[in-house]
Amino acid sequence: KAKKRILYLADRNILIDQTMVNDFRPFKGAMAKLSPHAKGVEVEDRLESKGDFKSGGTLIRTLTLKGQIPAKAFLLLSQKSKLTPAGKGFAVQGEKLNLAGTNYPNQLLIQAEGATVAGDALLVPARKQIQITYAWPESHPANHAPLAQ
Repeated sequence: KAKKRILYLADRNILIDQTMVNDFRPFKGAMAKLSPHAKGVEVEDRLESKGDFKSGGTLIRTLTLKGQIPAKAFLLLSQKSKLTPAGKGFAVQGEKLNLAGTNYPNQLLIQAEGATVAGDALLVPARKQIQITYAWPESHPANHAPLAQ
């Protein structure tokens, strides 16, 4: 009988580390963290900005996966935030953002084809090319007065 495997992709190392220590703790002996130097799936990451953030610009991230992508693999786009369907994507509301001692709202919109909510996670199926659009027209610090302390 074939073993089931999970490929857990995230866009920041801290998300991987936190999940390995917390959510995936029961699998401690069976986990491995891949690095860009590991053999297997190679990830090319390209970023492009459109517009400016003061007037509602976006950041477009394109991931190109090369190699054998495991079946039922997903990319984690957001976790432990309030996720609400919004248009063709999801509104993500996290804890307030503290920059230089000033609190700001921490909200953004994420769009990616096939994205879905599973529990408190926003996931998109892994495939050869994944395009993710991030927009934060109302929450960027340049657009807002600080929140009350």
